[in-house]
Amino acid sequence: MKHLKSLMLVVFVLMATARARADISTTPVTASTDAAKNLYAYFLDQYGKKTISSVMANVNWNNTCAEKVYKLTGKYPAMNCYDFIHICFSPANWIDYTDITPAKEWHDAGGIVQLMWHFNVPKSQGATDVTCTPSETTFKASNALVSGTWENKWFYEQMDKVIATILKLQDAGIAATWRPFHEAAGNACAKQQADWTKAWFWWGYDGADTYKKLWIAMYDYFKLKGVNNLIWMWTTQNYNGDSSKYNQDTDWYPGDEYVDIVARDLYGYNADQNLQEFSEIQAAYPNKMVVLGECGKGDSGDPGKMSDVWAKGAKWGHFMVWYQGEQGSTDTMCSDDWWKDAMSSANVITRDKVVIPDVTSTIENATDAVKNMGLGWNLGNALDANAQQYHDATQDNYWGQQDITSESCWGQLPTKAELMAMMKEAGFGAIRVPVTWYNHMDKDGNVDAAWMNRVHEVVDYVISQGMYCILNVHHDTGADSYDSQKNLTGYHWIKADETNYATNKARYEKLWQQIAQEFRNYGQLLLFEGYNEMLDANNSWNFAQSSSAYDAINKYAQSFVDVVRATGGNNAQRNLIVSTYGACSGNGTWDARVQDPLKKLQIPTGESNHIIFEVHNYPSIVNKDNAGNYVSDRTISEIKAEIDAWLKNLKTHLVSKGAPVIIGEWGTNNVDAGGGKTDYDLHKDLMFEFVSYMIKTMKQNDIATFYWMGLTDGAPRTYPAFTQPDLALKMLQAYHGDSWNPYLPDAKDFPEGKITSATVNFNSQWGELTIHDGAIDKTVYRGIKVELEEKPATGALSFKVYANSEKATAINSKTPQLAFFSYTGIQKINLQWNIATKGSIKIKSVNLIKHDDSTEPCSLKVAWGCTLSDQNYATGIEDITITPVRHDDGIIYNLSGQPVTSPQRGIYILNGKKIIK
Repeated sequence: MKHLKSLMLVVFVLMATARARADISTTPVTASTDAAKNLYAYFLDQYGKKTISSVMANVNWNNTCAEKVYKLTGKYPAMNCYDFIHICFSPANWIDYTDITPAKEWHDAGGIVQLMWHFNVPKSQGATDVTCTPSETTFKASNALVSGTWENKWFYEQMDKVIATILKLQDAGIAATWRPFHEAAGNACAKQQADWTKAWFWWGYDGADTYKKLWIAMYDYFKLKGVNNLIWMWTTQNYNGDSSKYNQDTDWYPGDEYVDIVARDLYGYNADQNLQEFSEIQAAYPNKMVVLGECGKGDSGDPGKMSDVWAKGAKWGHFMVWYQGEQGSTDTMCSDDWWKDAMSSANVITRDKVVIPDVTSTIENATDAVKNMGLGWNLGNALDANAQQYHDATQDNYWGQQDITSESCWGQLPTKAELMAMMKEAGFGAIRVPVTWYNHMDKDGNVDAAWMNRVHEVVDYVISQGMYCILNVHHDTGADSYDSQKNLTGYHWIKADETNYATNKARYEKLWQQIAQEFRNYGQLLLFEGYNEMLDANNSWNFAQSSSAYDAINKYAQSFVDVVRATGGNNAQRNLIVSTYGACSGNGTWDARVQDPLKKLQIPTGESNHIIFEVHNYPSIVNKDNAGNYVSDRTISEIKAEIDAWLKNLKTHLVSKGAPVIIGEWGTNNVDAGGGKTDYDLHKDLMFEFVSYMIKTMKQNDIATFYWMGLTDGAPRTYPAFTQPDLALKMLQAYHGDSWNPYLPDAKDFPEGKITSATVNFNSQWGELTIHDGAIDKTVYRGIKVELEEKPATGALSFKVYANSEKATAINSKTPQLAFFSYTGIQKINLQWNIATKGSIKIKSVNLIKHDDSTEPCSLKVAWGCTLSDQNYATGIEDITITPVRHDDGIIYNLSGQPVTSPQRGIYILNGKKIIK
């Protein structure tokens, strides 16, 4: 029964949190600076999704406690709280509150500033000793409100001191939370009154009515003095943890018009107790965010771990850990283990994850946005990667087929923030983030929270670098796939088809409603793209088979725009992108219908200057025969003429409608053709000429370009480093000019990064893992050996060799070997999963065997239909110590090779080695 009650409480709290977030005012009670509005919007946006970490600075007005947390966990708390406890002595004593340097440094490093005030008063009139404790002073709270009294004079003199510092912060563009007069009721709400049932601080000693008047007097005086950068936080006692002995202290609440956030201070409370407190406070103040104002050890030891607290359902907006010991201590009232758990939790926001939205500025129009994007790149085969085992969208099992490990199911490793830092340092200005959603939502269109959080993280990686980010709905559209027997192996639920639109309209709109709501307060750097390459029911490329397909495209575009606009916030003006049918570019003259995708796309109704059109283009730079085989290189003159003619079509049929254009994907059309060889490998000089002309021409015509994939791929994305640095440089110089010479980390100069062991999770029958990629020299190697943790089930696993003829060999032992003598022309060796049931294998090692019986380790790579976990590889940003030697002078350089005197957080080069600040 106890378990049932607990479960019911969790369900109630989760429902209440969702309701409360909708009921909370989107406007702070007094904050009117842009910084304060943006900070409040950030708190509201995160509320119920994640909890924001904070630590109390010790009384020396510094950041040393936060530094200790960083040294322990590798992460800074998102917020640092400063106390005005000694303002009465400042600046004559050891603290000079007029020097806002500590708070400004924290803010400039990406942190959030919190302020509170243990408001000290003289122990008696004229005394120099001060206190907060009512039994130690003759200071009467009620007299503080009476003009002419010494208490009133002290009250306003001290407020003036605090206001002077806060106004300095305000002038510096810094907003903060403000928690004065905390824990006012103390023990005063005890049901059985006694000598000890009093307020703990002087501001509560004269009772609830006087206390509320004090709060309002401070609120009004701050407002009168021009303080507009504070988020006001009131602290409740909430039954003092025992409703059988204490009344609720709602009589002490100043009122909704004077409070933004309600806090509770808890010490030593476990996860269940946190849940009880959170639910009670949320019920009492349903239209306010609820936070853990203070926390730390109690008599019972550490408080509940934040991972457990969150899992129980206590979704505090933030938590703030108190410091330990005397003034100057860098210890906190939580153990090292507690901090490690908190700062590694997926539901806890650390300083590096803080991205404050801009809800105050007018969003630039679409034309300016496209001009300002700079050079773009696609983060492809990452969040868009997906694998299907079920292909019928009318059935429940089609939906939500994968968890967040899908990001790696096409061979990429999880995206890291450092990759975006590298792209920004190189000179890129915009990143398109393709995302596939069907595999992470249910049949009704509800997106999995873990997936939305992961998408949010990656978007933040881009936005935090000051780059534009395009977020889309990707492989929910596209061409369906079939096997050699014409059996459906891949189905895309969004199609340019009237019947499909009628069937999926509600689901599609619900998907976009969730995405738009998640990011409604993000500023102009974030753009939404409604759909990727939407094809008709016949999977027709280049143009649709009937005009109704174009009608369906326009209906999907209208639904997308209407839903996003309806969510309000910055979405009311956000620049939105709609693609042509199939994102077809209209390039070519071989059929009169090729231009139809451009001609038929309409600007959604009600829109004017915040819509962008998108097309994709992969022209050929070589001549091919009818079978697609290489014949000869095209001349650069021919290629330029094709680009010029295509550009004319874009202007005639799209730009003329009143919206700018982006090339959302581009490259050359034989990428990955011919045994893994690409134009970059086979026709580099011609490709570089094409790339240069393409970028220069589009820039001159105010069309932004987003190169598909390439540049950095596979494990090097995690170093991060470029796999095609020369191509990246050619593109960057085409955009910025020939003098542009950034430092581009080259993957060749990093550790090889082979994944030597891993757990392979096969999620599809016939899924394959590549264990060797590339031609085999049989004069050097005689075979390949795999070491498994356990013998696979009979018939489950086999070697699949891609050679002059494909061949599969069954694996029936823990240490299978494959000899090469019977094969010719080996290009690739995979492990194939042969059964319909999902399964996993643990690979301990894979080695090529030489003729002298020595071995050479191989690297594991996802081919399709599987994911990797528990992988061991010699890369990852934490492990990198060897980089190209460029400087040996002890000076710190950024990735553009420029010396940095005061490095902030990011990636730098010191004596030729990459360091992470």
